[in-house]
Amino acid sequence: MLKQLVEINYESHFALAAIIIEDTKESIIGTCRYIVKQNTDHAELTVILRDDWQKRGLGKLMVTRVVEIARSKGVASIEILLDYRNEGIKRIFASLGYPVKYESSILDIADRMEILLKEVTL
Repeated sequence: MLKQLVEINYESHFALAAIIIEDTKESIIGTCRYIVKQNTDHAELTVILRDDWQKRGLGKLMVTRVVEIARSKGVASIEILLDYRNEGIKRIFASLGYPVKYESSILDIADRMEILLKEVTL
């Protein structure tokens, strides 16, 4: 699992990191990545943003860029699993301009959102 997370090939696995300088040191404040499911054109997306950097537009910026890159690499859809209370990521996904599928409470663990990248011509 660790190998999969750190070996980014920029095709089926792409990641961005948001870095700031704090106390003269670099600090990672957020990451966003997609990983294509094996033998498909569908990917899973993760986004993590430090609490004090949320609600500033950085999450949307990172998700938008990663989704654009995934689409340019031929990814047909991207899904994200989320806490049903996470209204921020719901708004970000809904604002991207792609058709969105939403399923609540998969196994009572997480909701699922999927955006369909190939159904829209930008």
